Amino acid sequence: MPAVSIIIPIYGVEQYIESCARSLFEQTLNDIEFIFVDDCTPDKSIEILQKVIEEYPQRQPQAKIIRHENNKGLPQARKTGIENSTGEYIGHCDSDDWVDKEMYGTLYQNATKNKYDIITCDLFKTEQGHTNILSYFSQNPQSKEYIFKNIFSNTCLHNLVGTLAKRDLYSNIKIPQTSLYEDLVFTTQLFHRAKSVGYLHVPFYHYIIGSSSMTNAVHIEQKIKNLILAKHNFDIILNYIKDNSLNEKYASTLKLFHNLNYQTIVRTNQLNKEYQQYRYPKIKGGVIFNRDFNWLLKIRYIILSLRMYWLYDILDRKATKNPKIRNKVAQ
Repeated sequence: MPAVSIIIPIYGVEQYIESCARSLFEQTLNDIEFIFVDDCTPDKSIEILQKVIEEYPQRQPQAKIIRHENNKGLPQARKTGIENSTGEYIGHCDSDDWVDKEMYGTLYQNATKNKYDIITCDLFKTEQGHTNILSYFSQNPQSKEYIFKNIFSNTCLHNLVGTLAKRDLYSNIKIPQTSLYEDLVFTTQLFHRAKSVGYLHVPFYHYIIGSSSMTNAVHIEQKIKNLILAKHNFDIILNYIKDNSLNEKYASTLKLFHNLNYQTIVRTNQLNKEYQQYRYPKIKGGVIFNRDFNWLLKIRYIILSLRMYWLYDILDRKATKNPKIRNKVAQ
């Protein structure tokens, strides 16, 4: 059994797969396996990957390429990788990203030394030419309350790719239906099941958001489609929260976040009538004076409630460039 299994779904990444694969094969950790899942990519990604593998003969026995007979999407590609992994810990790397060579060795050594079920680290996030650091926590998490407060108070901080988790945490895990917020479906379950969680305040992972990303779609039709897809995964999380008797405030925060995204996209009365079923009912207890909602969500709520979309768009553009605005975690 290898120490770590890294799962890498592949679809349409011929521009990035070489740098991703090289960063993985140059890891300082030797006891590691790489599971590349070809989700019927239509380009030359696999051809490029195979050429890179040939340059690392010591890694060839550790690299597996598994091909889907038909395109199944990102969550199912992750599932295939999980089912074919054999490592003590499981990690994920998106094939258009890359990692520092010390990442998995450092995470694994800290996890085994301190007997962590999960260990996570910070990420570098590059979007529209701007790079900043995403931090999961401000300190080592000591309680589930602290963990979920951070996950659900700022839902951009749920990336699966910065995390190593023991393989038994994946047993009978609920698989996301779609790729939108699929990380949150996985991490909610993994962190809930973990008895101990470690955190390194170091950005080992380089998370690249390209112009082709689904979350960057500019056409209203695609944005609405993404909104509908996201709700499917939010429903999975809400059911998990209910079935496992987690604090109802996490559900309220998630519903509010989705409703704000809905209001951001669906700005006309006609669209509102057509897509109202994809919005959660009004949040009980109000928003402004609810202590469970961070100030970023409250500001969004006020601006969008007043239909000041011009102001929201200005602040959103500034937030993209300013990590202190976008990545502030409510403590």
